Amino acid sequence: MQAGKALSSPAAFGDNDGATSGGTPKASEVYVRTNDAKVLSNLAFHEAMHNKLQLDNKQLHNGDGLRGTLFKSNADIGGDVSGKALSQKNIDDMATALSKSVPQWTRGITALILSATRKASGDPLWDN
Repeated sequence: MQAGKALSSPAAFGDNDGATSGGTPKASEVYVRTNDAKVLSNLAFHEAMHNKLQLDNKQLHNGDGLRGTLFKSNADIGGDVSGKALSQKNIDDMATALSKSVPQWTRGITALILSATRKASGDPLWDN
């Protein structure tokens, strides 16, 4: 990603399209509700910022670029970065944090493997 690349969809973050756990170990998710690569990459970068910078909504959403700027209270998670662009500060902050080890939640992979196995075996209810 380059600084200055804006989201292409104004509603990209307005529908809670991503989440990062607040505890340890960390887990980040991006929910695919679009096939727009720019939206998905910006969502992934935003959630990775939560994860690697270890910032909660109030801390992250009071910044520039893909950090988001609409945090108003503990009841309002904010984080809307619609029309925002990745900033050089976002890039610098993440570059500094990338080498930092952050324990990740990995137990979810078992459910994915089980679903894939059930699908491959022809189980019509593999996704239930």
